[in-house]
Amino acid sequence: MIQYRWLFSLVFLAALTVSAQIRSKLPTEQIYLAPHTVECSRGDTLWVEGQVTCIEQKGVLPYSRYLYLELIGNSDSVYVRQKLSCGDGGRFVAAVPTESCGVGGIYYLRAYTNFMRNFSPAAFAEHPVAIGMPLPRRDEEISISDVDCLIGTGGEILAGVPRRLSAVLTCAGYPLESRLVSLIDMTSGDDTVAVAQTSPSGYASFGFIPVAGHRYAVDAAIGDGVRRFLVPETVDDGVQVMTRLKGRSLFMELSDGARKVKGHRVFVYNRDNGLSEISIEEQRGAAVSLPDEPKGPVTLFLTDAALNVIYETTMISRVPERGVQVDIPDVIASGERPEVTVSGIDTSSVRTFIRLVADNDPWSQPAEAALVYTAEYESLLPFPSCSMGTSHDFGDISAWLSESKLKRFALKDVVNADTQVYGYHPESRMLLRGTVYDRHRDNKPVRGGTISALDNVTFAGRDTIIGADGRFCDEVSDFADGTSFFLQPHAKSGKAVSAKVDMDDNVYPSPGVWRRVHMSDHKASTAVDGGVYSSGGSINLPDVTVKAVVVRTNEVNDKSFYQFRIKDREEIERRNYLTLEDILRDMPFIEVIKDNKAANWEDRGPVLKTKRGSSTLKGTDKMAFVVDGVKVTGPMTQIYFDMSAQEVESVEQLTPAEALFYVDHPLNGAVVVETRKLAPNPQAPSKGSIVRPKGLASVDSKDIPLLDMVSMAGRYRLIVDVISSDEVRSYVSSVTVR
Repeated sequence: MIQYRWLFSLVFLAALTVSAQIRSKLPTEQIYLAPHTVECSRGDTLWVEGQVTCIEQKGVLPYSRYLYLELIGNSDSVYVRQKLSCGDGGRFVAAVPTESCGVGGIYYLRAYTNFMRNFSPAAFAEHPVAIGMPLPRRDEEISISDVDCLIGTGGEILAGVPRRLSAVLTCAGYPLESRLVSLIDMTSGDDTVAVAQTSPSGYASFGFIPVAGHRYAVDAAIGDGVRRFLVPETVDDGVQVMTRLKGRSLFMELSDGARKVKGHRVFVYNRDNGLSEISIEEQRGAAVSLPDEPKGPVTLFLTDAALNVIYETTMISRVPERGVQVDIPDVIASGERPEVTVSGIDTSSVRTFIRLVADNDPWSQPAEAALVYTAEYESLLPFPSCSMGTSHDFGDISAWLSESKLKRFALKDVVNADTQVYGYHPESRMLLRGTVYDRHRDNKPVRGGTISALDNVTFAGRDTIIGADGRFCDEVSDFADGTSFFLQPHAKSGKAVSAKVDMDDNVYPSPGVWRRVHMSDHKASTAVDGGVYSSGGSINLPDVTVKAVVVRTNEVNDKSFYQFRIKDREEIERRNYLTLEDILRDMPFIEVIKDNKAANWEDRGPVLKTKRGSSTLKGTDKMAFVVDGVKVTGPMTQIYFDMSAQEVESVEQLTPAEALFYVDHPLNGAVVVETRKLAPNPQAPSKGSIVRPKGLASVDSKDIPLLDMVSMAGRYRLIVDVISSDEVRSYVSSVTVR
């Protein structure tokens, strides 16, 4: 009989004592991203739906007024940044353009609120998408060399301590279902200790008692062959916390090897009960009764006196029964939209998301997985998303949680931070920065004056001051996402000037670090880039900038762009004039007079007069009227006045000096009309630097594409997410398209 050495201390938990400095409730927000597709061509629009939910309060209404949705690359700054409203109970929809993505590759949709910045950026919502490249596909033929096995040990494997070991079998990142997996004792001549079959998520679990000095392995049967994966070595000295959760009752046993429990501290956290410290008394034991029965995972921390976590484990009592019934078809015809019926709940009080994704789509994640589990925990084992459904595989979830670490906050920071857990993060403003140079003074910086950001359509905008060094900073937060506007400098006198505007490329501040999915030919793995540092109890994040979308053209020193005495083709189309007379009557310094009974033949019909007053030489205020270089007088003038505005290229009021080119003695100037030519006109040059801001985005609900019709036969997954005021439930069902 093998002798096992047990060193453990039963922990008496008389009550949950919350330390005064611990903030029990740690409310924050989470964001669920549900893109309609995870694979698209460059230039396509990514349609994204989602939900902002609040943790530790009844109801899904978020704290924040806005969320920020970004499209980021592997090693570059943000390509697209949208500021979205949380006004619809936290639900949002966005149309993300991909034109700015330079090359095909893996990009990432990332979403966060400013309130979420109080905690770890690892909990920001993030979703990988493939733009301009295909996703890795699962091969029907499985090569034994491509099979991987991830083994979860729950920390150190202590000799003589009963434990459960989990193994996940995958091929090219996809789980292998119904595969025979064996736990082998290599030291005892490859004796079989336990045998299991993998679940739909590829999980297999073994219960055993490790023997000191023995080495174990996992054998996976693949076709006619067997591939072996080593289990970490067994150790004699370590810490093991054995826990069991049943309803409100929490049972805990500490096995510490050669160490002593004295001086250790124990904390327990879950959403329903917050963060609490458990008082430890050696040589006594009992069960703890939590104030409220937890609906989700419960994490237990064992720390030393300095709050360094020695051991961490997460457990779950049971998956709550689903009071919602979702009827999903098993087979649909090609080109047909599946009919999904949700019953057993007031659908007016819930948010429902429905997506049909390819069976070999490795990235589309249900809301329950994203919001309840993966947003708060990270594990070496992949989350068992294939088990999400009406027949929820509780064992896979428990195995994944036992390997996970809480990532939403660091225990030491929360315990020591006291009331400084939350920092003030104002809503980010979108700013344009740059320098204005004077073209007429050797491109020296303009000293003083103003610059306006003017909408191309409405000419609404904002003014800001140009500094003594030519620098300016103009807020453009009010512009809708994607609106084009131009920057127009003005002199101190208020007159528009032809100046060069040199824009700074990186002008939109954006916080955050993000995870990365590194892809090889067959595998996809996750890594963490960047860092976070703590200051004054609040988390500060490194800056990531958004590239300002600036379209630079050759600005033209032309009076037509900077004066009011001309109507060019752009202005004529914008104003929607009907006739040439409508254009002339809208000129600021011209008056149209009609007198068909005038004694002088030339004065009959329409006559143009200046509003600046009569000339002192002849006492007249008449202006010459010139069409395509020919002076027009008398009743013939009316024929031109009735000409359609579509035939007019430009109308310009000339000064007396300028009019000398067309007529003799033009004491009050002239009005010159240029008609449109039959040949297509070249594109008009820009008024300045055209900018497309990343402003407040809004999408009309009627523009949201419906659930995509499936045109190709094959296997698909139908994901139905139901988010109510107190829970999140997801249903995943296999659908065959014929």
